[in-house]
Amino acid sequence: MQQKLRDLKTRPIMGLRDALPGMTVFPDITQVLPAEDVASHGKHFMPLLSLDLDMFDDAWSGRIHVLDPCEPYDGCVGDFAGDFTNDLLKPNWLAFRLDERNRYHLLGDWRYFLLEQPATDSFAEKNWDWSAVEHLADDLREVGVTDPGFDVFSNAARESKYSMRDCLLLHYELSHASHAAARKKYLEHGWDMNLYGDDFLRPHEPFFQPRAKNEYPESGVRHVLEYAGGFAEYGNWSSSGDDPLIDTGNRGEVIVQLPGENKQFSHIATVHADNFGTRHPCEILVFYEPDSRTVLHTFDWS
Repeated sequence: MQQKLRDLKTRPIMGLRDALPGMTVFPDITQVLPAEDVASHGKHFMPLLSLDLDMFDDAWSGRIHVLDPCEPYDGCVGDFAGDFTNDLLKPNWLAFRLDERNRYHLLGDWRYFLLEQPATDSFAEKNWDWSAVEHLADDLREVGVTDPGFDVFSNAARESKYSMRDCLLLHYELSHASHAAARKKYLEHGWDMNLYGDDFLRPHEPFFQPRAKNEYPESGVRHVLEYAGGFAEYGNWSSSGDDPLIDTGNRGEVIVQLPGENKQFSHIATVHADNFGTRHPCEILVFYEPDSRTVLHTFDWS
């Protein structure tokens, strides 16, 4: 019987091959968002993982969640947020407050997401031909979606015109269908380590390795967690150089801090989204500041 991990903040691990006590793979969205947000805004997120906070620090309580946003279709989440951003909720960064019931509250305006904004002419104008949605139609067929909300499968669809909004809606549909299929497979069969081929590989011991600088998880394996605890490494996510959230003075360890305050975030986890079937080839980095119970997500597309 595997034991619950402890002290991950100071004793980080990497390459976790299966969920351990204190972790939930593919939690339900109702365990992540408050009820009033699930119906109206739950469409924007795919829950990948929930983690007990006391695994990282004995003084912490509650559960933190790793979410993959459906946006973007191209670029970064929040690229079209415009005026609906703030110091924490901005392009390539999501920000939440974790409440006492372990639910996330978006720290900002829901119009941060493009589908929540009024449809502009450039977003809604149908001036793209079928080639813009052809690959989405093929992928939707592959995951068994027969009715994505409008026709992209018939011969007539090949003569139709499509908008940027249409592409984003199809992308949302594909993301959720892929996530649902991966969740169903996990609930029925458990975690599959195999990244390649059709063989189902059960996780085996050791389930993880201690993390050290300049060391990386084994390749060719589907990990539940790439990294947990410890430090966050410099990457594309931290390379802007002018972001008040981050200090990249030490390229080995990036410090994430509340703007204007002397409060640092702790690195909780780095997860590869595509390991959870979302078709998003990015790493998700999650950070936590315990006094304000603020949770940040950022994304490395390297």
